[in-house]
Amino acid sequence: MKLKFYGARGSTPVYLPENAGYGCNSMCAALSFEDYCLVFDCGTGASPLRREEAGRAARLDLLISHLHIDHIVGLPALADAPGAVSLYTVSRDERPLPEQVFGVFKPPYWPVSFAEAFGARVCEVFPNTPFFLKNGEIKATPFRLPHPDFTTGFRIECGGKVLVYMSDCEMAGERTPEEAFGADLIIFDAAYSPEDYEKFRGYGHSTYEDAARVKRESGCKRMLLAHFDQAYSDREMDGFAERLRAIDENIELAREMGTWEI
Repeated sequence: MKLKFYGARGSTPVYLPENAGYGCNSMCAALSFEDYCLVFDCGTGASPLRREEAGRAARLDLLISHLHIDHIVGLPALADAPGAVSLYTVSRDERPLPEQVFGVFKPPYWPVSFAEAFGARVCEVFPNTPFFLKNGEIKATPFRLPHPDFTTGFRIECGGKVLVYMSDCEMAGERTPEEAFGADLIIFDAAYSPEDYEKFRGYGHSTYEDAARVKRESGCKRMLLAHFDQAYSDREMDGFAERLRAIDENIELAREMGTWEI
């Protein structure tokens, strides 16, 4: 399986020349197969994804960790995708799920009612209840993670490999979830440096030190960090990467448009 990041930043996408090496788009990553694409979150990275994948893949399945705006703002980029599009997420409240997902994409926040223009199938999933994708070849298990209004992680099993997606989670003082155990690769939230974390405690994000602990406790083979605060320059990110190499050489920082084999 090939994993590619189309956006690795958190919150607000900001282009600055000094940030461009790691990328400026908000969270969006994808597992690509011959005619199928499994997408993790739909931040502004969905725009480059649309240009590269949507014309090739006959089907796009979107796994949405939660409905904070930086994880769904890229949905309009996929409105005219030629292939079939399905969206999977956990319900947040009593409203119909499409209303929860597309509620912000309507006047006065959006020029038109996007729910009517976007032909995606919206599917509710439930924590700790596996479901299957790609004609049964992919097993996906959602699980809850600590974040304001909570977020959903996903354990993906396919072809004997395991990928675990853990974006937007504040793991300081939290136990490592069982769903992370034995993974070949974990995608993990490392929005802040340990030095900056105290300023943002309670915002629902982790550090690379949290990542190292989760990797150690889960026994995963590799870890890929993402959802970096947009304020960090490439120079600062390179410094974080150097510190990580001293902790565990199998923890890397994601880069926009970077690819990894699983």
